[in-house]
Amino acid sequence: MKPIVTYSFYKDIFFTEFNLGFGRPKSDTCLICDRIATCLLNPNVQDDERDSLTREKELHLRKAESAYKLLSEKSKLAKTNPKYDVFTFDFQQNLPCPNLSLSDIFYTRLLWTYNFGVHDCSSDDGIMHIWKMGIYKSVDHIFLQRGHTFLPNDRDFSSIELRKRKEMPLIPKEWIKIIKESRLSKPFIVKEMTQEDFQDFKKASDETIKSTWKSETGESIRYRDVMWFSYGQSEEIDETKPTEHKGQVWCRYTCSPFENWKKVPIFKRNQTATANVSLKYRQCLGVKAPKLRDLQALGKKKVLPEYAVEFYNSLTVMGEGVDNENDEDYDEQ
Repeated sequence: MKPIVTYSFYKDIFFTEFNLGFGRPKSDTCLICDRIATCLLNPNVQDDERDSLTREKELHLRKAESAYKLLSEKSKLAKTNPKYDVFTFDFQQNLPCPNLSLSDIFYTRLLWTYNFGVHDCSSDDGIMHIWKMGIYKSVDHIFLQRGHTFLPNDRDFSSIELRKRKEMPLIPKEWIKIIKESRLSKPFIVKEMTQEDFQDFKKASDETIKSTWKSETGESIRYRDVMWFSYGQSEEIDETKPTEHKGQVWCRYTCSPFENWKKVPIFKRNQTATANVSLKYRQCLGVKAPKLRDLQALGKKKVLPEYAVEFYNSLTVMGEGVDNENDEDYDEQ
């Protein structure tokens, strides 16, 4: 029996006569873009306010585009010039242990494994720093526009997330194997962090660096708005030879090379860049008692193999005397 209409006819009607659209739900969207979009949907918004919102969005998107453009240019330079390196870094979403499909897991406080990813843009190496619970003349620390921060690290993490769907790691060490096998063409380099790898740079900086920054001209620096920090050497506008600026951090509020630097003396009086850096933690942090009870309860329910039960039984409770004042949620998601 022939169809009443042809497929092409049906397709034409479907796409032209119906206001339908399909797509995946958006996640991790930009707060500023969402706020502006919501305001523009308001039928009661005045024309002058609508124009102001439109200009704000255009400026916001231009700043985001300029940051991505700068990252692309610097990455290409690092691939061709061995004098330059470009690294991006980001935290992956916390990885749970044990990663089970058991319904009880929904109500269980899990042990989180942390992954701090560093991507070498010159070699495309992904270096993953896993833990549970000075050779350069100049360094430029550049932030992308908030809400528009897609980095090479995100591509690295997506490979891990894809592999994660097929695996059920029960203890943190099993995440290392999963991450190493997540990318076959260029496997990730994985470093398992130890307690000795965590240094207390905050304590050292508090001793030597001013808590409030002001430029040479007396302008207060808004840390949260700075998109470009430069250390060591920097190029002034219209100059090709870099200027050395020891004892100063140069800042920009955009990623534009045409913005004048804010030149900030950062050291306290009679202080230099030399500081004593000590270990962040003097003893094992342990796990919070309620979390440990939940994890060990899974073993009693016979849903974990013996080696996993032994691992969770070997964990200690977060003890008194540990300097965790600023790490209240250290082992939380």
